[in-house]
Amino acid sequence: MSYPFDQIIALAGANRELAITYTRILSSSGERQAAIATRAFGLLAGQGEDKGATTLTPNFVGLTEIWRELEESRKTSLEDGKAAFEAWRKACGDGFSPDQAQQQLRSTVETWSSLFVAPLGGNRGTGEKDAKPAAVAKSESRSAPGAA
Repeated sequence: MSYPFDQIIALAGANRELAITYTRILSSSGERQAAIATRAFGLLAGQGEDKGATTLTPNFVGLTEIWRELEESRKTSLEDGKAAFEAWRKACGDGFSPDQAQQQLRSTVETWSSLFVAPLGGNRGTGEKDAKPAAVAKSESRSAPGAA
């Protein structure tokens, strides 16, 4: 049995790069969100200071720009995340082929199923479509007309 060390190493490397990229995306997104929040709190608190009022009244004039910045930050983070995922998918796809994976799965299933089917006398896993277990074939031969 051969072990796919190269595939495992390629997958581990791709996972590592994906984790590092997502960490960078989250860090830069957090920095952008903090800067936007600082500006938003400045806008909300700024109006009360100008008039010398004891209660702060919110200033909603600049919030449209804040919402626009939040939306741009969200879109940037999503686009970066999608690009990182596509790079990961490409890196993983280079190491694995669907045909090879299906062949390995088929071989494994046939090997394991032959252990359970063989005692019943079946020919499953050998490619014979109309093969019947020995017990079924024997009972059918006894019940057939003209059988002794």
